Amino acid sequence: MEVDGEVLVTPSQKCARLFKPLAGKKVDLTATGTRDHGALLKLLTCESKARKLCSAELAAYTPCHSSVMSVGQFNGAKHCGEFLEALHRCIQKAETGSTVAA
Repeated sequence: MEVDGEVLVTPSQKCARLFKPLAGKKVDLTATGTRDHGALLKLLTCESKARKLCSAELAAYTPCHSSVMSVGQFNGAKHCGEFLEALHRCIQKAETGSTVAA
């Protein structure tokens, strides 16, 4: 699972500075804890809060991230890629007003 930094989301003014570290990069959603993964998480968290959207997806991701970072797994999974992808799709869908293809 990867996300292209060039086609993430159009950042809101409040979150624009968080987009810069991701420009031109492909972020591996399964690499929980890496620098690029953390940068993507910061951007998506900022966008979720700034737009007041996708709070359920963000709430689902948070315990997974905490668990993976502390004990190395969450309900048997070694990464939180599915949760982060769900958050990304939710924000993208809200931005475009349409369904994002799987």
